[in-house]
Amino acid sequence: FNTEKDKDLTRSELLKGYSEGLITLPDVTQLLIKMGYNKDEAEYITTYEDYKKDKDLQDMILKNLQVRYEENLISENETRERLTKLNLSGSHIDLLMDKWKINVYQDMKMPSRADLTNFVMNDVISTDQYYAEMFKLGYKQEYIDWYVQLDMIKAAEKKK
Repeated sequence: FNTEKDKDLTRSELLKGYSEGLITLPDVTQLLIKMGYNKDEAEYITTYEDYKKDKDLQDMILKNLQVRYEENLISENETRERLTKLNLSGSHIDLLMDKWKINVYQDMKMPSRADLTNFVMNDVISTDQYYAEMFKLGYKQEYIDWYVQLDMIKAAEKKK
């Protein structure tokens, strides 16, 4: 059988209903008071629930901005402008941007070895730039020298 207590709404059910817009602020406050909370406690509980809801939304917006910035879909200036609209402090914005920049640089795309070879063969970049970029791709000096020799042989054959 059901006891009277089993029929009562729990605090968590009330707060869930409030956070999802099913119960108004005055109604949830009155129901919390009926549950035994005083007015100040009820106001604190609902204020904290509002804070959590706002924080969840802000966290989603921050994550969206982070992904868009790290994938180079929006510029640093645009990202900063949007962060400013969230009323974040300048130091908090700087901290977020510093963290996000690390990921941008980790995922930065670079030309392939074939692209670099094409660039150097068509005088788009110098041989020194070719060496520097190949080194960034992880090639040892000896291997870069081999590619340069091979490219010179291919270039000489094309001229024949």
